[in-house]
Amino acid sequence: MSMHEAAVLVEKYSLAEANAAIQEDWKLLAVVPGDDAVIYILGKPAPEPEMAKNINIRFT
Repeated sequence: MSMHEAAVLVEKYSLAEANAAIQEDWKLLAVVPGDDAVIYILGKPAPEPEMAKNINIRFT
């Protein structure tokens, strides 16, 4: 997943926080320099749309 594909972004300020988020299906998108340490940028894609259900189409 690329940064532009993420629907939700979060910043984590420690390796432990980043690893915990990855275990919860977040994807690591970038590691950027911060003031005192690096910042981990993680993202999640938009949810997949559900298929339409119970559509009753009649052509006449």
